[in-house]
Amino acid sequence: MDIEPGPPNTTFADLEGNRVGVVTVLTRYSPVGCRFYFANDSPRHAVGDILPYTFSSVLAAKDAMALIGRVDTKALGYPNFLPGVDGISFQTKFFRPDGNNDWAFVFVKARTVVLIHTDQTDTSADARNIAAQIAKHF
Repeated sequence: MDIEPGPPNTTFADLEGNRVGVVTVLTRYSPVGCRFYFANDSPRHAVGDILPYTFSSVLAAKDAMALIGRVDTKALGYPNFLPGVDGISFQTKFFRPDGNNDWAFVFVKARTVVLIHTDQTDTSADARNIAAQIAKHF
C-alpha cells in the first residue's frame, strides 16, 4: 500500500524508494508540511518529510537555506536545479540509527524554504527528485 495516488514515479513512495503506509499532516508549518511513515512497521518508522518555512523576504529565505546546508561540510549546491530554483543537497540526522548519514535537500522558491528529509543513506538523488516534483506547489 503506497497511499499517494498518481502516475508511476511521481509519489513520495516511488521517489524515495520505501513503501508508505501512513502520512501525517504537520500543521505547525506554513504552508503545512507532511511526514511519511513506512508501511507495516511498528513502531512507526518515518521515511521522510517535507517541511516548508515562509520568510519575510526572498533574501531571508536564501540565507536560511544556506544556514541549513551548512550542517554538512560536504553539502552540494544545485543552482537552478529547476528554472529559477536553487537548492542544496546534504547529509544530516533523520532516522536515528543512521547517524548523520541521511540525505536531505533544501530549496528556496520565492519566500519559502522547503526542507526534504529522507532516511536514505546511499543516494542524494531521492530527496532532489522529490523536490523537483513538489516545487511547483510553492
